[in-house]
Amino acid sequence: MLFRFASVFTYLFLRDIGMSRLGALAGGVVFAFCGFMTAHLGHLPMVLVATWIPLMLLLVRRALLKETIVGWAWAVGAGLCMAVAIFAGHLQIFAYGLIASAVLWLYLLLGKKPITPRVVALWVAKGALMLTIALGIGAGQLLPSADMSSHSSRGKVGYEEASGFPARPLTTLTRVP
Repeated sequence: MLFRFASVFTYLFLRDIGMSRLGALAGGVVFAFCGFMTAHLGHLPMVLVATWIPLMLLLVRRALLKETIVGWAWAVGAGLCMAVAIFAGHLQIFAYGLIASAVLWLYLLLGKKPITPRVVALWVAKGALMLTIALGIGAGQLLPSADMSSHSSRGKVGYEEASGFPARPLTTLTRVP
């Protein structure tokens, strides 16, 4: 069922940006069964959150491109979709989805002609609405998770230790696979 959602959400997003039916179908299948999705089946929260990213992008896009009240409804939907992604349980992958949404937001804004202060204010308001809904509803997951992490062994790992070995540029050059 999980791969069906990933395929359908990707298909809908790709169709919305103008891809052909066959191309969108291929894209949906490729995303659902890509290396990330299949390799992390043992880390199910990662896959669950990643499944929602194409739908997040679709709803953000529609929210920004519709200037009527319908655009605000899409913004509410995007916020709710982001909240569901938070509840799926992997904050890092959610952050990647949020970054992708922000990049899409910026790309669409820069492609809008003309860019007036009114347009920018409207888009910032819609973005703020999406984040407020997502973080407001998602606080039910985020706050207990933050508290629980302070009681885990990972909560005691400092930044220096956590970022020590893998982040060294020399390591990437000298490590033997």
